[in-house]
Amino acid sequence: MSYMKKFYLVAVILSCTFSCSQEKESDLPESNENSENENSEILYSGTLPVLRIDTEGNAPIVSKEKYLNATYYLDALELDGYESIGNRENPLPLKIRGRGNSSWSNYDKKPYRLKLDSKAALLGLKKNKNFVLIPHVGSVFLREYAGFELGRMIGLPWTPNMTPLEIVLNREYIGRYFLVENIRVDENRVNIFEQPDETTDPAIIPGGWLVELDNYNDPAQIKLQEENGLTLRITYHTPEILSAQQETFLRNEITAMSRAIYEPDKNSTEWENYIDMDILARYYIVQECIDNADAFHGSTYLYKDAGDNQKWIFGPLWDLSFCFYRTKNDFIYNNGYWEKYNWIAEIAKFPRFQEKVREIWSDFYSTQYPQIFERLESFAALCAGADEATRNRWEQYDKRPTDEMLREAKRYLTAQTEWLNEQWSKPFSN
Repeated sequence: MSYMKKFYLVAVILSCTFSCSQEKESDLPESNENSENENSEILYSGTLPVLRIDTEGNAPIVSKEKYLNATYYLDALELDGYESIGNRENPLPLKIRGRGNSSWSNYDKKPYRLKLDSKAALLGLKKNKNFVLIPHVGSVFLREYAGFELGRMIGLPWTPNMTPLEIVLNREYIGRYFLVENIRVDENRVNIFEQPDETTDPAIIPGGWLVELDNYNDPAQIKLQEENGLTLRITYHTPEILSAQQETFLRNEITAMSRAIYEPDKNSTEWENYIDMDILARYYIVQECIDNADAFHGSTYLYKDAGDNQKWIFGPLWDLSFCFYRTKNDFIYNNGYWEKYNWIAEIAKFPRFQEKVREIWSDFYSTQYPQIFERLESFAALCAGADEATRNRWEQYDKRPTDEMLREAKRYLTAQTEWLNEQWSKPFSN
């Protein structure tokens, strides 16, 4: 019997056992507001911890801007490797709101932003107040997991951790989610100086930036024209509110970077004065491996620490849902999904960048990369029981079994990387 089949058998047994125990509990009278309704508890699989959230007055979450007061507790269900936090009688306070763009607008299964009142190490993640709940409809979770793991394996400075769990919101089961460390300036995340809002101090302004190359309009954004005529949308996250001096610096800095990237002499090293080339090469390799159609124009973060000679760092990786859609036959900036890839097509023309990519790839592909398939298999097996429960919960959901989605992800990843290895074993062609 295969590993995945064994896992499904165990998941089914666990699910049946857990449902039976819950049916006994459902015979008890519902005497308080924390009692579950008859349709919620029996749906979850029992193979993952359950996070229970109740908003104040059971108010629905309808806003991405306004937080609602709520309480939570994390029930580890006595599963190995997990620890409960709080309980039904003593829930802990938090705030919750919606988040996301297309995922918020287009799907019934919504993403959420959490802000705990006190820092907690939920499910082994490092202590923090701030997390997000990502729904990952269907096979998206395997794409994102693959990208995040590749980022860790290739040596990016920090990549968000994600761990699966099941959610009961206002006593209604809403399926398998992923608890994810969201991107923010923090000692356990983007560990840089946090530049204050609206500062005018010229000694402070050059460092402590966290920004994003975006493909959505945002109020906290500056727009510039790239030398190829495309619009650069730079959403600033830290600082959140800019003084006139901060905005001027950011505009001038991005403009200077863009001009250096578009320098006609591709033997120039001027652009390397602004951007850490080694980290960019690693970040770029991951985006090519997963063939991310959003790379370098959406959810593309950059940050810059304070101090002399600090450069802009590409990363952390984020929102890797638009991947593994085609058999790879070209680089991402030539793939035809979009005509708005910022900077990367031009950067790829620099021989020093080409050589750096080949150097990192040669070592990574032969030593680190082969581990990704075993990690994907383990992660898919961990999620399989909850995926089945989620498919039963939501009509608008990928109905394929988890092992089929895993085979697809492995097939795409193999095709992408074999093609890349063929290309990067010979000189780049521009």
